[in-house]
Amino acid sequence: MSAALRVLIANGDVSEREAIAATLADLDADVEVAVALRDIARSVAEAPPDVVIIPGPRARTVIEAVRDTNASPTIIVAIGTSSEALMRQHLAAGADHVVRLAPGNPELRDTVRALAKLPRQDPRGLRQLAIGTAADLEMYLDAAVRLGGDDDESPVRRLIAGARNLARSLTGYVRGDSTLPTLVDLRAVVRDAARVVEAVVTDAEVIIDEGPQPAIVRGHASELAQLSVHLLLVALASSRALVRVRVAIDGDDTVLEVSDAGGAAAGAPSPESAGERGIPAGSLATVRAVLQRHRAHLFIAPRDSGGTTIRVVIPKRP
Repeated sequence: MSAALRVLIANGDVSEREAIAATLADLDADVEVAVALRDIARSVAEAPPDVVIIPGPRARTVIEAVRDTNASPTIIVAIGTSSEALMRQHLAAGADHVVRLAPGNPELRDTVRALAKLPRQDPRGLRQLAIGTAADLEMYLDAAVRLGGDDDESPVRRLIAGARNLARSLTGYVRGDSTLPTLVDLRAVVRDAARVVEAVVTDAEVIIDEGPQPAIVRGHASELAQLSVHLLLVALASSRALVRVRVAIDGDDTVLEVSDAGGAAAGAPSPESAGERGIPAGSLATVRAVLQRHRAHLFIAPRDSGGTTIRVVIPKRP
């Protein structure tokens, strides 16, 4: 027999806390209450609950207090409105679920009941470690920037910017759908990715045709940067170090095309030679994962003049 789900009701006024407790009354759950921020943080740190339910307008502050502990409970924010904008704000702040708290509304009870059925040995501890590792990486990168001078165009600074994007991507991946897409200038993303690749692959040349129109897409900038880097590396694996990139608008979609020159160089493998590197481990899997998260489509076709074009179509509303 599995242990009862441990639930902490954090903050909120008396009526909100009573409403939540009544909603959970018929579930197999041990419910505790903490109101002050210091008490919430202490409860989560010393006896980590499975679920933290946060009502009231101070949800963002409470989320931060919970996330600052070493525990990784599932966070549910219960609000008294159906405002989608408010729901998105709470998800962006780090909530795992946002439900409406209203008489007769079963969302909260059904969400907690579903969580009770999940295996308790969920790798949430690893998730917290991954987020912490990304934060540590950001700390090292900040130090590298301070030591590397003020030249934003230097190869070292470009690599630092690329690594910072990886840290942000890692945080976004482990938080799943709790991160929200924003408006991203794909042209700027591709330009930065090209600089990173040219710094990593010393004989690479990336030529970009940006098109006459702005290429604004809704997505995750760090993930699109990761996508662009790996598309360029895949193309360079089949190229004599020359890759052409086109960013354009096609109806309601944004198109990113990466074309290699064909005819990879022959000879002994060298990590600094674009045509001899081969496709980096995990590149195709990374491309596929980012495409799925942005509901984008991938097309690969040979060109009559030689080489291959990889075409990514990103819809207006991913």
